[in-house]
Amino acid sequence: MARYKRDDEVVDAQYRLTELLGQGPKSETWVAVGPDGGPVVLKVIDLGHRSGDAEFEVLSQVRRCQHPNVLAVTGLWLCDSGGNIVRSDSDAEGEPDGRTLAPPVSGATTELVVAQPLGEQNLARCAEAARAAGGLPLGELLWYVEGVARGVDYLSRQSAPMHKGGAAHGNLKPENVILIGGEAKVADYGFPKKSLGGPPTDDAAPELRAGKPVPQSDQYALAMMFVHLRTGWLPSERDSGRADQDGLPDLSALTPGERAVVQRATSAAPGDRYPTALDMAQALARACNVTPRRANASPLPSSTPPDAGASPVRFWLVGAFVLLALVAAIACYVIWVGM
Repeated sequence: MARYKRDDEVVDAQYRLTELLGQGPKSETWVAVGPDGGPVVLKVIDLGHRSGDAEFEVLSQVRRCQHPNVLAVTGLWLCDSGGNIVRSDSDAEGEPDGRTLAPPVSGATTELVVAQPLGEQNLARCAEAARAAGGLPLGELLWYVEGVARGVDYLSRQSAPMHKGGAAHGNLKPENVILIGGEAKVADYGFPKKSLGGPPTDDAAPELRAGKPVPQSDQYALAMMFVHLRTGWLPSERDSGRADQDGLPDLSALTPGERAVVQRATSAAPGDRYPTALDMAQALARACNVTPRRANASPLPSSTPPDAGASPVRFWLVGAFVLLALVAAIACYVIWVGM
């Protein structure tokens, strides 16, 4: 049961909760109205009796990340159980970034509150809506896969100073891909996984399930995401006969080229996968022989002249107008000469 309810106010009463989007064992995600009256998404994570300083520092680094395919963190607060700010790092005016605003109450529980832009929908809901029409168009699906790949590769590079070789997102799935303006944006990077609850998803790479993630772990999850969105295969179907002895999905619905890319991206050894997630995404596009294309993208301008294909009636009207203008000009000339 959610700890909060609609119209509750959090973060020193600056945000009013309006709609519960989802909840986990120790987290809630809400649409809220911010100080400027605009909607935002707030994720409230219960840290128990931990100070939350370590989680705050990690997400403060994430907040500095700026990339078209990464969902921005616009505000970050540590609050006590009464919703009062203990530490703040936000875009809001008047709030000093990263400073301790109030001493934590001894023995009190701590909440980590994260603000992010409100997306149009996540990739899972987009795919579900498109299923009745036969699924996402392949060009659109490849566009999203490439966007996610660019996002996770960027995050891995940004985390390299903190984690040797870069860190994995570790929870990559369609629900954590937010769509805004036709762009796929990776969400929930850097969030405390233990606080969100649950082990790695069934799409996770073997090394991630073993607690030893590497950057290529996200490539594995992205390949599995492609299979799910392309064929409808779900990880929960591992025991239904639609998976091989290693638990990988039945790839028979894919073309041979697609199958080869997915098999390499889901190799048991991370070193046998593609160097980056973007390398895998581009290999998929080549295998499909389809150019990734933004949803509802306008068609390329035609090279056909504007009047090509115009009806004969139009040409007759234009010709008649020209002829009348010529006759009028001659008549005016004759009258002028006669004068």
